[in-house]
Amino acid sequence: MREIGIIMAAYVLGSIPSAYIASRLLGSADPRTVGSGSMGGLNVLRNVGIAPGILTGAIDVAKGYAAARLAVAVTSAGRPDSGAGFIHALAGIAAVAGHDWMLFMKFKGGKGVATSLGVYLALLPWAVPILVALIAVSWLALRDAYAATTAGYWVLAPMLWRTGLASSCVSGRVACMILCAGIAVLVTVKFAPGAGWRRRVR
Repeated sequence: MREIGIIMAAYVLGSIPSAYIASRLLGSADPRTVGSGSMGGLNVLRNVGIAPGILTGAIDVAKGYAAARLAVAVTSAGRPDSGAGFIHALAGIAAVAGHDWMLFMKFKGGKGVATSLGVYLALLPWAVPILVALIAVSWLALRDAYAATTAGYWVLAPMLWRTGLASSCVSGRVACMILCAGIAVLVTVKFAPGAGWRRRVR
């Protein structure tokens, strides 16, 4: 029962409508009504303002970090090979899902990138620079933001496994792979054609 509560709490944390809050505090437009309609930092940055966009991104990272650290704090953090690691992974996935389909915004949301970075910072900090590098390299090869982002997320798991860095994950190596795969699925769904942000550079 406690485990279900942790996952639900992570989803609620992920659902905090940072884009709406930041836009109302520092801007004027409702991000749902401008640009792509996404409740993410990029849409706010482009169509509401720089300050609201930065604040949105910071809150998105913070809520992903908080959700994952909450799961670690409540479970047996010192035993990564136990079932606790899988709860960490599910909580991280739930936080990203909460951002993607916000409970407080009639299930509208963002793409989950910033929130996923917060989750990775909490459970496996090394994943963040590796993921950024993978997306950058993919973009140089593909010149497509959608394809580069999804490719980066999908390549991250095998990269962490092959380099041995997955073993340094707070949640354990197998749970780390589940986390990476779950987040990659969510990012793929949200970046799918028609989701509002596909840009090809010719």
